[in-house]
Amino acid sequence: MGDGCEIMSSRANDLESSSPLTHVVDALLTSLPVAPARLRQLTRIAATVVSNAASGRSAMMAQAALELLEGAVLDSCAAHRAKAMLDAVGSSSIIPLWLVSGPDMLGAWVRWSKSGPAIENGLTGGAVPGEISVSGDIALRTRGSIGGARIRIRRGHAVAPRVQLTQRRDPIMKLGDKGVIISKKLPPEHWLMKFRTLARSDQGLPLADIVKHKLFELQPTPVLDLAVSDDQLIIAFATHRATLAPVPDAALAVLPSDYDPARPWRPTAAESSLLRKLVREGRKLIRTR
Repeated sequence: MGDGCEIMSSRANDLESSSPLTHVVDALLTSLPVAPARLRQLTRIAATVVSNAASGRSAMMAQAALELLEGAVLDSCAAHRAKAMLDAVGSSSIIPLWLVSGPDMLGAWVRWSKSGPAIENGLTGGAVPGEISVSGDIALRTRGSIGGARIRIRRGHAVAPRVQLTQRRDPIMKLGDKGVIISKKLPPEHWLMKFRTLARSDQGLPLADIVKHKLFELQPTPVLDLAVSDDQLIIAFATHRATLAPVPDAALAVLPSDYDPARPWRPTAAESSLLRKLVREGRKLIRTR
């Protein structure tokens, strides 16, 4: 990271190069591994922090640049680790689904519908050497009675604004931080009454009891809430983040031991905590100038 520190100092015009703020910014730059191709961009952001604070022009601009630097370092580290994971299992022209994280129900749907290869064909890994930042906009229409899906992936995180469980348009499932199923055909009053009765007795209502579908038998999921809107039954259920396919052991071997199983390429909790601590120190130094 020595070259990065030199770039930062020159772009900051050597303003207070030995100041406490400069040391904090330098620590932000060197705290996590990043791709060499990304370093120049990061040092430009770092220089903005130092020069704005040193000149007294705008503490607000300096703090905004500091937060931008934190996010850029986190994202670059994640993309750099994703590339290392891919390299560890051998080069491939296809981005694998284990480099995508999303709702566990989406992973279950991908396995049930056998649509993994079609999704992988629509993924891109970015253009920065030494990094893999997975993205894609996938529209699937599967064969037979399986249905289809729209899936959006940014920086390795997937959501599904629409999953059609059959060839019919009812019911529709949406998957993000939580899962929702919307149906006009299911009798709302019947299920509302049953849900409330079971809730009073501390019993859960399985999603498979309401929506008769093989997917929910394979992925047992309790209903969190039921509501009715515009004659539609709206079923809410919990989702948990997970990779859309199992990660090979060889890919996991290149990661820190405390990686997050749901997003193993992301900085660890300890690394993210360190960056937050440095940003807090930087904010204090900017405010006191």
